[in-house]
Amino acid sequence: MTRLTLTVAAALFTPLAAAAQTGPEDCAAQASIVAAAVEQRSAGEAPEAATQAVAGALEGRAEAYAEAVPLIVEWVWSLPEGQLGADVADTYEAACLNQ
Repeated sequence: MTRLTLTVAAALFTPLAAAAQTGPEDCAAQASIVAAAVEQRSAGEAPEAATQAVAGALEGRAEAYAEAVPLIVEWVWSLPEGQLGADVADTYEAACLNQ
């Protein structure tokens, strides 16, 4: 997975939560959504079902990013199978923090 891909993804999703500022907690919240989407895809869920499951499980700071869930799920489904893993969320968080 390229750093550019993750930086672009982080830049696209962050503005969707206008009420939230992007800081370490916000990047961690977004990364938790990415991790949940990766888990759903790895479990064989369809994107629509994954979107509902991820959005329905949002808690705390992650709730501010509810509008971004469909885009994050779509992005996760666009990744090649070989790039899915636990490091996707960590790499996303690092890209978010570096904005």
